Amino acid sequence: MLEERPVVAPDLLGIFTAFITLSRGRNVTAFGSPAPISFESIDRYATRLNIDTLDDFERFVEIIATLDSVYLTAQSEKKKDTK
Repeated sequence: MLEERPVVAPDLLGIFTAFITLSRGRNVTAFGSPAPISFESIDRYATRLNIDTLDDFERFVEIIATLDSVYLTAQSEKKKDTK
């Protein structure tokens, strides 16, 4: 559980919502750790959002991948701390 609820700026709420929605569909590795959000999932979600220019799509992928990397690192650290 989070110690504190994150504060999301209103102009970033859409991207945060996309990340949370995509995170719900992530797989789990054979070791029980969360797997990265797949490119295919990001691509499908971007299509639903009508992100249709290459620049906008690349920016969307980069932001989601960065958030995902931070999330996966935090989960890995959390798992290490519980051992």
